[in-house]
Amino acid sequence: MRDLSIKDLDTQQALHLALQEALDDGQFILGDRVEMFEKKIQEMLGVSYAVSCSSASSGLYLALKALNIGPGDEVITTPLTWLVTGSAIIQVGATPVFVDVDDNYNISPSSIRNAISKKTKGILAVHYYGRMAAIKEIAEIALNSKVSLIEDCAQAFGAKRDNLFAGLYGDIGVYSFSPMKVIGGLGDNGMIVCKSSEIAERIKILRHAGTVNKEWCVSPEGKHLMDSLHASFLTVIVEKTNEVISKRRDLAFLYEEALRELVIVPSLGAQMEHTAYDYPIRVKNRNSLNDFLNSLGIESRIRHPYLVSDQPIHQASVVHELNNAKRFVEEILCLPIHNNLTEVEIHFVSNAIKKWFKDQED
Repeated sequence: MRDLSIKDLDTQQALHLALQEALDDGQFILGDRVEMFEKKIQEMLGVSYAVSCSSASSGLYLALKALNIGPGDEVITTPLTWLVTGSAIIQVGATPVFVDVDDNYNISPSSIRNAISKKTKGILAVHYYGRMAAIKEIAEIALNSKVSLIEDCAQAFGAKRDNLFAGLYGDIGVYSFSPMKVIGGLGDNGMIVCKSSEIAERIKILRHAGTVNKEWCVSPEGKHLMDSLHASFLTVIVEKTNEVISKRRDLAFLYEEALRELVIVPSLGAQMEHTAYDYPIRVKNRNSLNDFLNSLGIESRIRHPYLVSDQPIHQASVVHELNNAKRFVEEILCLPIHNNLTEVEIHFVSNAIKKWFKDQED
């Protein structure tokens, strides 16, 4: 599924240099290099404020807290994502409200409209598999309903629509730079972006144990800090964002060309709307196909096998009709896709899938 090795020699050299600089100056938590990386993200995305954090999971929690979302509040979100999206809502004391998804596996605007209530304080939209949600429409719903909008862009750093990056449509955008992501660092890292100086300052306080000037505690929190070494590495790695996304989209188009007559392939959208973080196909009897591919040494994967709303921790959550989500979670199979994948390997996987279909017919 993932080959996370960094094979580009120039990038390797730059990373070694970043390590040496950190060893020489001994600055390892926050500091100048973290601030430089935050400024770089601000400039790349064209956003007013960027605040680093230890992971996107921390980022979602901090975003909800910074928007004063807590007990008695409801946050509308998707059941088709990784479980931490829903967990962050529970962690701040709010109630997740799960609604259905559209054909792109993202939260459905019409389902959001039907779920808005007096208790709704926020919408947490996920750009799942790297495909941007119908975020302009969702942003309009949030604005008209006077609720906050948080974008979970963990899988969609660098995705854009109408010349605006994912994460900039809502009140707060949260990104992941974990090694598994399209633009991945050498450990867990995250970034939070926003337009409000007040929210940015609140996040900075919350991420550092809820303290002002590192000493005066105004909120009981843990530490959610990025270290300077990872910031140095990421400053090097994000330089290749457009190149990496373009390559992954090219690989995804090869899958599409080979498989679109056999399975339901994902819509990649126009330009950079999809980062191709994953390549999810939909197929009946996907467990059999998955076993077949695995037997050939192809690491396809069912990601994720459960709806978040079905997790044990969500017995008190609000769950609306999830017709699409329930069907999709039984049919989705993710094929290998990563920065080091070759066209030859894409054809190998595609031909294996074609053979499985032929065997089914026989």
